[in-house]
Amino acid sequence: MTRTITIHLPDTLYRRLERAAELFRQPTEAIVVQSLVHSLPPLLEDIPAEYQPDVYPLLQMDDADLQQEAKRVFPVERWAEYEALLNKKRSRL
Repeated sequence: MTRTITIHLPDTLYRRLERAAELFRQPTEAIVVQSLVHSLPPLLEDIPAEYQPDVYPLLQMDDADLQQEAKRVFPVERWAEYEALLNKKRSRL
């Protein structure tokens, strides 16, 4: 099922959209859909239940906070635990 919506775009953004459609030889609508698919955050219910408590705080963050979180360094003292869990997961595959 598809839905139709109307949006108002600034001229400069619409020209970029038209140009992208032209370059990729796709309809403008396809470029809009692809852009939305790639830019919308995941819904909490789409994330496996065991990961939701870890992911939920990330969904609440703005771009600056997310960038800061991404730059955090994994504690060296936890690497052994991480490697053990990773190996355990691999052995189940």
